[in-house]
Amino acid sequence: DGFLPFDDTVEQASRYGVESASKAVSLAKSGWLPTLSFSAGIGSNYYTTSGYTSENFSKQMRHNFSKSLGFTLNIPIFDGFSTRNSVRKAKVQESNTAGLHPGCRRRQAQSVKRSRMRGN
Repeated sequence: DGFLPFDDTVEQASRYGVESASKAVSLAKSGWLPTLSFSAGIGSNYYTTSGYTSENFSKQMRHNFSKSLGFTLNIPIFDGFSTRNSVRKAKVQESNTAGLHPGCRRRQAQSVKRSRMRGN
């Protein structure tokens, strides 16, 4: 119908670029959110000392077996304006990308117009 597949691809790529830039802003803003981490561990403290008799391996594994669980809560207070600067950069990129998007539509319309004028 006069639309070239390449122009549709460019239009779609432009749309994805705008969506990606918008998500980048959200990702940058996540630097202001607290984070909760979880850790778990198991271990054993098997040892031998030369010249001394010690428990065999299986007994030491049972007697020196250890388990641990941990939670860490990080609350961002001040990060040297790193998050603020990241958000600003992402917003600039978003506005630049959004500004290019209408241009793709205009170029596509011009391409269709040229194609029709040529009789294709």
